[in-house]
Amino acid sequence: MSIKRALLINLIVVLAIFLGFNLAFSQAKGAKIISFNGVIDAVPKSLKFIMVNEERVNITSDTKIVDAYGSTLKVTDLKVKLHVEIEAVTNQKTLYAKKIVVKPSKKRL
Repeated sequence: MSIKRALLINLIVVLAIFLGFNLAFSQAKGAKIISFNGVIDAVPKSLKFIMVNEERVNITSDTKIVDAYGSTLKVTDLKVKLHVEIEAVTNQKTLYAKKIVVKPSKKRL
């Protein structure tokens, strides 16, 4: 009887942990995932968001930033005029970046 009780308590604890997490990219009602390309217009000093194609794209601790080869980059690597591909969750008018891929710049000859 005590083994069943211990398993039940463990199950309840695990469920409580999963339900207690604040998932930044959970699919809330009305939220959808979009992808788009663009050029970074602005990078404020706060590094909490960037402007791409005149759209504010919020950056969270869950945002994955990589280069075209998959190498991890830091938020401080994001600079104005870089070409990026954004995958974001949108809920109404707010964009939260899930993934930012920095594309190689096209060098002019």
